[in-house]
Parts: sequence; C-alpha cells; structure tokens
Amino acid sequence: MEPMIGQASQPSAPGRYPKWAYALAAVAILALVAWLYVMYADKQGAGNEKRIDAPQGQVVAGFPKELLLDEDAAIEASYSLEYKDNGSELPVAQYVSKLPMPQIVTMYSNYLLAADWSVSRFGDPDEYPSTYFNAAKDTAEVTIIITEGDEGTIVRVAYLSR
Repeated sequence: MEPMIGQASQPSAPGRYPKWAYALAAVAILALVAWLYVMYADKQGAGNEKRIDAPQGQVVAGFPKELLLDEDAAIEASYSLEYKDNGSELPVAQYVSKLPMPQIVTMYSNYLLAADWSVSRFGDPDEYPSTYFNAAKDTAEVTIIITEGDEGTIVRVAYLSR
C-alpha cells in the first residue's frame, strides 16, 4: 500500500472548506467594509450636509416647480440638502397624485423630452410598482421616482444643481 501524499491538507469533501476558512473570510469582509467606511464616510456626507425642511404642504425654496407636473397633487414633503464641501444643493419634493402610474410616467417622458433634458434612464410603467427617470440639463440633474401607492401615485423628484 502506497502512502497518500498530501491527503491531510485537502478538504474533507469536494467544495467544502474548514470552518476557520469561513471565519477568516467573514473577518476579512468586515475589515474591508470598516476600511471603506472610514475612507469614504466624510466624502459621502457624514456631517457634510445641512437639511432644510419646507413648511407642511409647500415646496422648499430652490426647487423648480415646473418639475411638479400634476397641479392637483398634494405635496407630502419637501426639503433641501445643502452640501458644504462642494456648494451643491439638492432640493427634493414628494407628492401624491390621483392619476394612475402609467399616465404619470408618460407625462414625465413627454415633459423631459420637450424641455430638452438629456434622459439617461426612462421610467417604465411595466416596472410596477416603482420606476424612475434620470436626466441632465446644463449643470442640473434630476431623478424622478414614481411608485404606485395605496392612496395614489407617489412621485419623488430630486433636483441637483451645481
């Protein structure tokens, strides 16, 4: 009978590793996440932004009201994030519309094209219950999230000006 060389260093079954290997991998992943947080937390807004809320039912100053396409909709929330490090401002408005989601998606598609926005991502009503648009124009960017809700269609518009 020949000696089995290297058998002790192989896993007990194909595709399985010792428990210490899983523990080591978990520790390595946690260390990577911690390092990424430390390296990038300050650059991603931790203590870097200031939130300003609009009065209930109103749109925050600096938000372009032409992006609110349903004039009969009720404003649920509006606020602005001001980023100190680069001087940018992100006003946001959220409203609830009684119009169906596919109609709202069509309205925003038509508006963005007619207003000469460069649309990088069009919303799609088949992505039920939620879809979104991304568009840019001059030094501004907009993200529009449209979600079918219990009380109507929820529309959240975030406008970034630089």
